[in-house]
Amino acid sequence: MSRRRGGRLRKGVRPQLDRAKRIVSTMTARGAQASTTVHNAIRRAGISTRTYRTARKALGTVAVRASKRYGRRGRGRWYAKKR
Repeated sequence: MSRRRGGRLRKGVRPQLDRAKRIVSTMTARGAQASTTVHNAIRRAGISTRTYRTARKALGTVAVRASKRYGRRGRGRWYAKKR
């Protein structure tokens, strides 16, 4: 079954978003993961950062700062986890 009709994707079919959701949900199913680890997996799959953010929002996954090293505006450690 083809997802394309007339050279364009049919309305409601978003394969990149579906892939991003699958990757994020798989990686966060075992608990919080480093945000950079999840983001690197998304980039290796050829998915844009914007699509990654949309998938995170749709799944209810949030980025949580675990350490406040280097002060308030410092680097610290960020983790992606289910809400």
